[in-house]
Amino acid sequence: MGILFERQAGVYWAEIREQEENSSEGKFRAVFLHPLDYTGWPVYHHGTYKLEASMENITKTTKNDTRQKILRAAAQIINTKGVLALTLEAVAKEAKISKGGLFYHFATKDDLMKGMNDFIMHNFFDDLERITKDDPRHNGKWTRAYTNLTFNLLDSEFEMNLAFLSAIATSPDLVKSMARDLKVLQNHIENDQINPIVSTVIRLAVDGMYFNQLYGLNLNEDVRDQVLNYLLSLTEEEK
Repeated sequence: MGILFERQAGVYWAEIREQEENSSEGKFRAVFLHPLDYTGWPVYHHGTYKLEASMENITKTTKNDTRQKILRAAAQIINTKGVLALTLEAVAKEAKISKGGLFYHFATKDDLMKGMNDFIMHNFFDDLERITKDDPRHNGKWTRAYTNLTFNLLDSEFEMNLAFLSAIATSPDLVKSMARDLKVLQNHIENDQINPIVSTVIRLAVDGMYFNQLYGLNLNEDVRDQVLNYLLSLTEEEK
């Protein structure tokens, strides 16, 4: 999707990524702005819609998109060819970008692996915090959030997670980093205002579901839904 907007210096083209949620002005975030040497603050009005963007924001959005494209390319290589096939050259080819473009984001293979860890864990914990804040029931909210989010990952970001788990076996530092993050999670689980043994058993069951799919032993949808609902029902008990 794109729109045209005019400035004194000429006509520019902005490719639109998405409309901001809950925006009364109908603001958009732009991904690309041409020409590349443009500087300033474009403003476009069309009916009730308004585009406001700066080169700083546009550049940041574009960088994030490229970064995710690289990470998904790395995951594709690991999942289809194995960890040993993961090289920066192979990732650049899979992502269809230049080596220089790849090196801008990840100078080494270790940087790339750390980027996968940051992408997965930061997004996961951001989503956890968002879900817990939206949960009107205080008791068991972290356990519920972890359960729902992990089950959702079985359908959405599973390929990225599968690749990362395959790759961290060769990186003790990433294993330690992931363990630190999971200790933080376990602390929330154990202090979730429900029986800590129950909440821990739920977490272990959820982890089991995750690794069950990791090994290709997928449950049928009806059974999986019943397991999910049963685990969630256990979070309703007060401590």
